[in-house]
Amino acid sequence: MVTRFKEALPYFDYLNPIAGIIINVRRVMMEGKAPDPSLFAFDLVYSLVFLIIGVWLLNKLGAKAAEKL
Repeated sequence: MVTRFKEALPYFDYLNPIAGIIINVRRVMMEGKAPDPSLFAFDLVYSLVFLIIGVWLLNKLGAKAAEKL
């Protein structure tokens, strides 16, 4: 069942932000290959998007949260 799911949605694994790091570390440590630059770039963009969203939410809702505490 998992195999069919992975075949239907091959990029679903990459929605996990740690997956790209694990895949690149495995390529370097186990296979002796260079890290995949496109996967590294995807992880970088993914991280920056969530950082921007997090900072925006903190600025918008941080004062309200501090008042309730």
